[in-house]
Amino acid sequence: MACAERINTAPKGGERGGGRACAPPRSPGLVSYSTSGTHAGSVDHRGIWLRLDPVRSRLRRMRGSVLCTSDRLEVDSLRGGVRLRRLFLTLTYRPSEVDSVGDISAFRDRMRQWFKRRGAVCRFVWVREAHKSGRPHFHVLVWLPRSLRLPAADACGWWPHGMTNTQVVHSGAAYLAKYLSKVSSLSSAAFPKGCRIHGSGGLSVRSRWDRRWFLSPRWVRESLGAGADPVRVRGGWADRLSGCFVRSPWSLVKGGGGVFWVCRPFQLGESCNASSSQVRFA
Repeated sequence: MACAERINTAPKGGERGGGRACAPPRSPGLVSYSTSGTHAGSVDHRGIWLRLDPVRSRLRRMRGSVLCTSDRLEVDSLRGGVRLRRLFLTLTYRPSEVDSVGDISAFRDRMRQWFKRRGAVCRFVWVREAHKSGRPHFHVLVWLPRSLRLPAADACGWWPHGMTNTQVVHSGAAYLAKYLSKVSSLSSAAFPKGCRIHGSGGLSVRSRWDRRWFLSPRWVRESLGAGADPVRVRGGWADRLSGCFVRSPWSLVKGGGGVFWVCRPFQLGESCNASSSQVRFA
């Protein structure tokens, strides 16, 4: 499809999104227009305003990424022609152990080395979860060739911080969805700043491409098309293959008290009913 802009037409200076930043609404009226990761916003003559919830946004991205990645890993495992089984590991800390943000990375590196020495692809996805007490633990889904036997992570030194539990599961995505549904905004807000709450490994080049497309916003997929390889760039998104650039219709605005808003002007087919403050789509 034809592109209106190329990659070198991205906004310059302090501009973010599709236009110049403007002041957020002084007295926003709550409306029914909202998206995942946002609070209900307001509508005025400038367009649609949504108040960002950073914690909810982070959880939404985590759930989407983990489920999409597990699906792509499942596809890769079937393409390989090797019979696999799925193992679900739970890594916990002993009460006297102080958790560190690098613990899961060290576990991942040791597991990868074990797979590499045996000539197998290390396919896995993990999520971080906080217990009611605030102590973290990890859930790891591993795709293991049936010819191999994975050692107990605590006994072999992969996880020296506490106990581990390993189960054979039939549907890895179903187990992940179960645990992801328990992760709340309250528990995730207790995680240290900068710590990772999910990760993965072992995706093929094609599956990484598929994941980037599925996880991009809907308006990006519709603009760039099904064959695109979207990547976020300053001011919008671009297709790695064609260089086609699409400018984001949303602008990020910082309001009082450290609150962030996103604003989008009205588009074709939308209108605002001032009497009811509802957004209508034609």
